[in-house]
Amino acid sequence: MEFFGNIESSGLFPVTSSVGPAIEELKSKGMYSEKNQIHELTDEEIKKIIENYGKATELCIKAGFDGVEIHGGYTNLLQQFFSGHYNKRTDDWGGSVEKRMDICLKIVDTVCKVREKNNLPDFIIGYRFSPEEPFEDGITMTETMKLVRELIKRPLQYLSISQKNFFQKTRRGEGAGIERIKVIHDEIGGKMALIGVGD
Repeated sequence: MEFFGNIESSGLFPVTSSVGPAIEELKSKGMYSEKNQIHELTDEEIKKIIENYGKATELCIKAGFDGVEIHGGYTNLLQQFFSGHYNKRTDDWGGSVEKRMDICLKIVDTVCKVREKNNLPDFIIGYRFSPEEPFEDGITMTETMKLVRELIKRPLQYLSISQKNFFQKTRRGEGAGIERIKVIHDEIGGKMALIGVGD
């Protein structure tokens, strides 16, 4: 997880998909304190977050922005839900890869509906993600490709893959030993733009 600033002095507590892995992550970074009451999101709160992505998109449109990028990488909240390492939920938002990626897809659909409602076909919507995690129960390329296949069904302008090295090869799962960027590029097949960053 990414936490910025002094958590204790902010008066705000981090939210996550599952409390246990969040506490372990903070402990490993020497950032855990009993005062940091990490909060596992409820079903109602998750639905509110999805709705808020739509509201944020409305504000971006009113402010005259050219588009928005939905951030599903860097162990931020959406990656915490998509990752089997971070997401230990047993409700509708956890378990199978399909359930774990549901929040990501619902947010994409919500943002796209706002663009459609405002009749702005040129408003750019992209999705950024980190394709794999090193943990044994972390995101594999097989899981990422399931997400990619769902994302390319949606009216996005681009996908953005963020990794340590642009030419990094797949660790395990689909496309093992092949450059991740190539595996994703071949799957997209020109349906939308692909941005790759790293190193």
